[in-house]
Amino acid sequence: MMKRAVKRMLGYFIARYRLPKESGLIEIADECSGQKLLLTWRPDSMMETQFFRYGLYGAWERHSLRIWAHASVAAQEVLDIGANTGIYSLLARKNNPRATIVAVEPVPVNADVLQANIEANSAGIIVERMAMSDTDGEAVMYMLKDQLNYMTSVNDDRYALHPEIAGDTEVVPIRVPIGTWDGLQQKHSLAGPDLIKIDVEGHEVAVLKSLQHHIARHRPTLLLEIIGADNAATINAMLSGLDYVFISIDESSCQAKAVDSMWDNDHQNFLVCRPEIARSLVSKGLVQGPTEH
Repeated sequence: MMKRAVKRMLGYFIARYRLPKESGLIEIADECSGQKLLLTWRPDSMMETQFFRYGLYGAWERHSLRIWAHASVAAQEVLDIGANTGIYSLLARKNNPRATIVAVEPVPVNADVLQANIEANSAGIIVERMAMSDTDGEAVMYMLKDQLNYMTSVNDDRYALHPEIAGDTEVVPIRVPIGTWDGLQQKHSLAGPDLIKIDVEGHEVAVLKSLQHHIARHRPTLLLEIIGADNAATINAMLSGLDYVFISIDESSCQAKAVDSMWDNDHQNFLVCRPEIARSLVSKGLVQGPTEH
């Protein structure tokens, strides 16, 4: 027993410092679909480095990814807002070859890697190089110069609040196109997503306003990060009365449970879904019961 514990601990510390030998594609296993994902790795790849070291469900957003993989199976249209380099879009494709998937990513360097990952996996995912919002036009975003970015938001310099993340890297403003769900729907003749991921670093309310009529009418499943107590209060009010179950996902304990309302969840996710979907996730051991709203 002691030997096994020591071996596990040793394996963890060895994995902690492992890196690919050079920039390029790495292969990651998805145990849910039984398939492999090819992901672009470069020295500034935070998520891909964790997948390389610990596996797809071993570190970064591990329980959110597992829930998303299961939720993707029955989806007809998937909308990945703030797709970054594409792990959620690619995971949806591996678990559902039939779904229409749209990945929205405004940061040019991230979108370049996203497109490369889609092509490497022959994934057939629509890429939109824009930021979702409740208006059409342009906006300013702030990014780490010449690096992958993980906390850019519309008209908000998030790095100013977290200088420790920027370090010595220059933060530069860029102008990006912004657009609404209505415009995206018309452009691609979409029926409407039944599975949506929203990771927009504080711009959640504007994104949900854009989708509000679709959400009220069709009640799609949402995987949602909320930044800011005011945003949380607004979103709770927007989604109240829709017979949704709110599920808090704890990545550290790899557990999820139904809660009465949502809050500023410190870079963890909520799942917002219909009661029958929540019950299905309980039956799979992915969410703790009960889940009645």
